[in-house]
Amino acid sequence: MKCLTVAHAGCDAATVEKLTLAARLFRERDLELLITPWQDAGADIVITCPADPFGSRITDLARQRRLPLLTISLSEDYCLDHSLSVGRRRPAFDYFLALEQLMDSHHPITDSGSSHAVHSHSIVAGGFDEIS
Repeated sequence: MKCLTVAHAGCDAATVEKLTLAARLFRERDLELLITPWQDAGADIVITCPADPFGSRITDLARQRRLPLLTISLSEDYCLDHSLSVGRRRPAFDYFLALEQLMDSHHPITDSGSSHAVHSHSIVAGGFDEIS
């Protein structure tokens, strides 16, 4: 099972819980996401709430280091410098989708090391569709 460390900074307890729930959904794909507080090293993905002073500092640091970054916004329409962002009040599944998009753009998930991406699934208009 592939493992990625997801470090968060400036996020409240409810956001961390949603991240934990979203991480569980990736296990079906043989991908484990370790959700941990920011520790300045070893993060594969960084999730911050820039409205928090510590989260804002880590947002800037993650950008400087060119780490994959997901920001948590206080409002639904807030987007920081065109970065990937999700509203704090969105459901855990939206966090999953945002993480999936971030990983697709920075860490392609492969099936047993081959060049073929693992199939992902999405719920569309009440139905269940498979996307290759």
